[in-house]
Amino acid sequence: MFVLQLVAFGVQAYYMRGALNAAEDGVIEARKALEASERHASAERESAERSAVAANEATARSLAISDRNANAARDAAIEAQRAGARVERLERPWLILCIVQTNADEMLRAARSDDPHAFPFIVTVEWELANHGRTPAWIVHSSMPQIHFVGLPYEKNPPHHFEGNYDNTPVTTATPLHATDNRSVSREEHDAILNGEAALVFSGSVYYRDIFTDADSESGERHETHFSFTCERTILSDGLVIIGHFIIGGPREWTKYT
Repeated sequence: MFVLQLVAFGVQAYYMRGALNAAEDGVIEARKALEASERHASAERESAERSAVAANEATARSLAISDRNANAARDAAIEAQRAGARVERLERPWLILCIVQTNADEMLRAARSDDPHAFPFIVTVEWELANHGRTPAWIVHSSMPQIHFVGLPYEKNPPHHFEGNYDNTPVTTATPLHATDNRSVSREEHDAILNGEAALVFSGSVYYRDIFTDADSESGERHETHFSFTCERTILSDGLVIIGHFIIGGPREWTKYT
């Protein structure tokens, strides 16, 4: 009986060893499969990393090329803008007003005469608004040139002007505007000028556009001409006091060309 039990135990042990060996073989195979899977995953990860690096490098190269292209385009645009500005400066119009003639210097002669009708004295200024540029100008708005009697010292703002009637008037190099302005000067006003208390001011302003500005648009560059001529007393080296012609004068802000 005991012998039979030993035989049974031996058979069971044999089969159990076979099962354990089979299990160990399965574990080994599973481990091998896991290791193979890990190697595959590692290879894929390395491949993905290499691809990402390559993609980043390609992206960086693409961005660098784009930056160079953008910089080149910006430089070209800036240079084109500068070239356009140079052309505009060369070809733009310049409206400048000048006095053709005046009789202001005759006031003193009239005051020293025995003529009882010398005053009021009519001061006359003949003026011309000429285009000294290369292309036509179109007046957008203007203040009529006028003779004003103003006290000294001068105020910050120029004398008030009446609105002009030259809107949309073209001014070419061959077609200047030409007109005459008059003002009556009393004996008292003459004496105030002679005493250095007042002056006559001939001033005005013109706003105009050029061929580079859209006529139907509010935007775009507009040019301005602000002019101021003054007739004041002059003290000569020998002490003689006279009243001369109109010359450019008044505060600096009263004369401007843009």
